[in-house]
Amino acid sequence: MEVMDIKIPYEKQMDVISEVASPLVVISELIKNAFDEFAKEITVEIDTKNNVIEVTDNGNGFTESSIKSLSKPGESYKKRNNKVLNEHNKVFAGSMGIGLLSIFSIAKNFKILSKGKDGEFIIYGYRDKIKYEKSEKITDKGTKISLNNVNESDIKVLVEDINQDKMKHVSLSNYKSEYNLFSLDVKVDGVSQNLDSPSIEDLYNRDVAKFTSKVQFKYNKDKRELTYNFIRKHETIINSKPVVIKLNKDVSITDILKEHYNIKKTHKSEKFIFLPYEAGTVCDFEGVFYIRETQKGHQEIKKFGPAIRMYINGFGLYNYLEREKDWLNLSYLTANVKNSGMKPNNTIGYISFNHFIETEEELEISKERSHFYDKTPYRALYEMVYKIVTLLTFNIDVAARNNWSTYFFDEYLQQYDQNKDNEPEGKGTQRKGEGEKGAGGKGIQGTGEDGNRAGRKGTQETGDGSEGAREKGTQGMGEEEKGAGGKGTEGEGSNKGGAKSGGPTPGGDSPGTFFEYINWDGKLNPDNNDHVGLIVALDELHKMSNKKVKQVEPYDKAYNIFPVSAGMLLRTTYEQALILQLKKSSEWNNLMQQYTFPMLSNIETHVKQNIIKVLPDQQMRKAFNNITSIKSRDFLNSNIHNPGLIRTTPSTLEGLSNGGMYSLINLIISNL
Repeated sequence: MEVMDIKIPYEKQMDVISEVASPLVVISELIKNAFDEFAKEITVEIDTKNNVIEVTDNGNGFTESSIKSLSKPGESYKKRNNKVLNEHNKVFAGSMGIGLLSIFSIAKNFKILSKGKDGEFIIYGYRDKIKYEKSEKITDKGTKISLNNVNESDIKVLVEDINQDKMKHVSLSNYKSEYNLFSLDVKVDGVSQNLDSPSIEDLYNRDVAKFTSKVQFKYNKDKRELTYNFIRKHETIINSKPVVIKLNKDVSITDILKEHYNIKKTHKSEKFIFLPYEAGTVCDFEGVFYIRETQKGHQEIKKFGPAIRMYINGFGLYNYLEREKDWLNLSYLTANVKNSGMKPNNTIGYISFNHFIETEEELEISKERSHFYDKTPYRALYEMVYKIVTLLTFNIDVAARNNWSTYFFDEYLQQYDQNKDNEPEGKGTQRKGEGEKGAGGKGIQGTGEDGNRAGRKGTQETGDGSEGAREKGTQGMGEEEKGAGGKGTEGEGSNKGGAKSGGPTPGGDSPGTFFEYINWDGKLNPDNNDHVGLIVALDELHKMSNKKVKQVEPYDKAYNIFPVSAGMLLRTTYEQALILQLKKSSEWNNLMQQYTFPMLSNIETHVKQNIIKVLPDQQMRKAFNNITSIKSRDFLNSNIHNPGLIRTTPSTLEGLSNGGMYSLINLIISNL
């Protein structure tokens, strides 16, 4: 049988191989090629013992002309002569030449068995050339690609990426049902991996998943229009009609919030550099963000994996597939704003370019489809997604979750109240659906309509700086407003201590002074970003020191009772103190490499593992060990989710003040 050679220019090889970001990119390219050839079933088999990877599909197979086109990687025969749609009626996702060349970044050679309408072929791939011959021994329609002598380290990385859900989201099918066009079976040493995932729309519609909002957006390049639509599931306070944002003129987030959402307070906005002037360099795209109420909850959410992922013609860009990859800086955005739901672990979504034709677009994609090149068109795209879509969503979400009188215009709220009052009984949505109820039925943030109205009058107890009932006018955590009074303690940025700052540590039998004795006067600097989190928590904690419930039933004489928010604040203060110490010891960055959004348990574990470095003082270590071993920690864990009040004994308070929490916080501050 005659063997024919196809020469591939060396510079073309290196151009592709040098850009391959990961072994998963190689496999993804081969899956795209199978998809383009109308494959309905695709199997990836990884043999870790023999260092072999096989990709098999039941698609149309190679033709002789498609084999010869491999000499021109990046100039796929599929996309010439104005043919840009495959048999799925979708834009071609891959480029056969680039897909096969990328193999050499992880393997020494490959072999292909293919059967299609032109017959049967065997293709042998080597670094310097590709050989092929016709065959009469291949029985199954489709293609089987065998990657031989794969680097052992690359197989390990590939298996790890599969375990991290990157293969699960390699296509857009979990976000859009219209892309559920083929089945994918991935096997490692003969064992099929679990790539099952519910669709995001199915999850969004389940109450147990605790989604609160959905944001839909779509950009039209020809019209220079970005259509934005914020939908909140259980409330009508937010305008749910689409808003068309013209990008042929300057854009103001503040103006959009005022004009279309009646929101008077803007937490975050940024100046535009590339918009509107470069809007014409960005091609059409669409996307959806889904926002949850809490990090905890439904197991299917964990299985799906939170992230905002990017897709080109139905397939993911590798650099955006990672679970919890925070490329939109959501952790920074929500760090110092109270009650914001748009945290990395709470936000799931996608951005999709469904008709991306490389030869026609100014937005340049890397050779192996892992990312966009960081040039002017990408910067304009990022401004659309971050400075418009993300910041609008963030500001609207914060306004909907917090005290409405702080964020919405009074006239709008009055009109909203009138409309709600005119609704038939039992109709409509609750006034504010996410808050907890306080002990006396008044909303800490108002569970229903009555709770929110109470919150609007300033009856909140969570320390968010609302007006009215707070007679001393204290500012809240991250808020700017003063209450009806005018004195009060300072909010974020204060470096002042409590009323008895510097005094002796109280004993557990003095519950009236609980939460007051932490000395931070002169030690914390509001101009130091590392100090701000602890300053805010301490200020709020001090305000809570006078909130003890004095009237108790006779059988409660042996207990001291405080608002539940006091326990939450004490836990937050403790957490912020540990974070400050981790930053001081240069261990914070190491922790952030492991967890994009570390929880308190992650922080404590890291401190334990590096305790000498993080807590060099023996007294610090003793206090920390007390916290993690005695009832002080149990006290917090058992009470912060209580819907009413904290009920505790003097002995437990003594453990908190003398045994651990206060001692550690004071020691960390005094050693700054």
